[in-house]
Amino acid sequence: MAEQYLYQPNVTAGNVQPYLPSDYPGITGGYTVDTGNYSNLPLNSVGAPTIDFKGEDGFPSFTFDLSAEQKSAYDRLKPFYDKLLSFTGGKLDLAKRIIEYTYQQGMRESQEEYDISKREQAITFPGEKREQLTTQNRRGILESGFGGTERKELSESQDIRKKAVEDALADRTSRLTSQRGFGLEEKQQGFEEERFGNERERRTEAGDMAMDIFNIKQSQFGMDLAKAQREETRRIEAERNKALSGGSSGGSSPGNYDIEEMKRTGQQSTLDSWRKQGLI
Repeated sequence: MAEQYLYQPNVTAGNVQPYLPSDYPGITGGYTVDTGNYSNLPLNSVGAPTIDFKGEDGFPSFTFDLSAEQKSAYDRLKPFYDKLLSFTGGKLDLAKRIIEYTYQQGMRESQEEYDISKREQAITFPGEKREQLTTQNRRGILESGFGGTERKELSESQDIRKKAVEDALADRTSRLTSQRGFGLEEKQQGFEEERFGNERERRTEAGDMAMDIFNIKQSQFGMDLAKAQREETRRIEAERNKALSGGSSGGSSPGNYDIEEMKRTGQQSTLDSWRKQGLI
């Protein structure tokens, strides 16, 4: 049976931009990816990769096992699809019983018609022979060769009619048997096709459910990431204000610390502003 495939976004090591808010400029570090490039994962595939972004320096992590989510969704759908399969199997059983009943009924009718024909022949054939002998005796040809020929022709005629009744029974029996066989085969094939369709629907639905969960978690990850970035920005701003107001303590120059922090976080516009203000 063909596997149902689920599209998965292309992910490579170091590329987390698809999982960030659209207005977020990106991250230049702090995340690692355990998997390589992958797409079109089969349901329950062995060794299906797991998205695993490990956050550092206060940033959130994002982990998602696609194969496990698909398998879980597939198992949760089992009771519904088992009932559906049971209903389909019930329809198959009913169809088979109808075919069997029709076959048995046809066979009984054929046998009854055959028995009636045989009884009629058992009565009419001897009567035909007696009538022929009486007629030949009246005509005076009973002992002649011509009379013998007529009796032979009557016997052959009766044999042909007897065989015709037997052949009719055999032909109808064969036809009913063939119809029964083809009917059962057709219903069985229809059942298998419907069962295959149900399985395909179950796999597709499981994939959709897994993807829904992925989208929800991805959205939550984006919000957590944006929150972490805002908190980081506030922390840096607080450090800058503290340095400018001379509130920092320690052996190192607050100005130098702030400059290095701005360089580390890539806030060149802030550095340019400080230079214009003569702060550095």
